[in-house]
Amino acid sequence: MNDLKKEISELEDSYFKWLKDETRLSWANDTTKDCLVISTPYLDRHNDFLEMVVVHQEDGYRLSDDGYILADLEASGCGINTKRRNAMLTETLNGFGIKFDAKNQTLFTETNAEDFAPKKHALLQAMMAVNDIFFTVKSATRSFFLDDVRSWMCQQEIPFIENTSFTGKSGFIHKFDFALPKTLHRPERFIKTLNNPNKAYSQNLIMAWEDTKPARRDENVEAFAMLNDKDPLAESVIAALRNYDITPIPWSQRDQALENLG
Repeated sequence: MNDLKKEISELEDSYFKWLKDETRLSWANDTTKDCLVISTPYLDRHNDFLEMVVVHQEDGYRLSDDGYILADLEASGCGINTKRRNAMLTETLNGFGIKFDAKNQTLFTETNAEDFAPKKHALLQAMMAVNDIFFTVKSATRSFFLDDVRSWMCQQEIPFIENTSFTGKSGFIHKFDFALPKTLHRPERFIKTLNNPNKAYSQNLIMAWEDTKPARRDENVEAFAMLNDKDPLAESVIAALRNYDITPIPWSQRDQALENLG
């Protein structure tokens, strides 16, 4: 057990080293030095690195996506111009404590030096979550995959806590769609829904889980990924999730997972 703990600790150190090494800083322009761009190793749905802009203020810093996320959604035919999408945007941002500048269509947060790291992480998580709203434009997912999963779990009388956030080993906060309490026969369980289960989103989930798992009291804690499999699932995504002890549940096979969730 001690050898395993040491091995995982070393792997955690290598993960944080990778995260630091792959983060890039650059000036937003050559004329002023008060606006910095942070390029992160986290990916958007185009497999491009997510970036945020940091502006120094008198009492701290303002971090934003510089309008990229919503502009990209608009260009893809998924403007946040319906009541339901606006409600989804508000709910998502509130879950991460992120603000919305309606005039400039910007996601942002304000922080001081002490809270910079968790605020930056919350903004990144919100950017990835809002980015996923794009897939609601498809007729097959207009009802929202998350809504379908929630309804199914209610029908199956699976007790859950919704929209939960947990602090990982790094001190960063990670959000999961559902948490299932520990029972006499089952450990604490976490569920993340992946409406578009591609490499980028599965990688983001793996990173979140690898940080969250060591911080939980119950070493037998489990994670599940509920996958929208209207389109064929990539075997590489399934294999990657399993390699990191995340149980994939294709939506079409959800009833087979009842024993693990009930």
